[in-house]
Amino acid sequence: MLVYKFKITLEDHDEFYREIEMGSEQSFEVFHDAIVEGLGLDKSQLASFYFCDHCWRRGKEIALM
Repeated sequence: MLVYKFKITLEDHDEFYREIEMGSEQSFEVFHDAIVEGLGLDKSQLASFYFCDHCWRRGKEIALM
């Protein structure tokens, strides 16, 4: 199984970052839960992931409802 490592940063806070490792078989819902738990966010909020091109333009949306 492949493992992907994601680095989360905040645009306004250069010193902030978190790393999350996810297996290739895990879902976006599991990824979302890891982000929410790792950052202490409110689980009741809506969230989406987007596929982006090399210039970070949004493409297909994956919405969590």
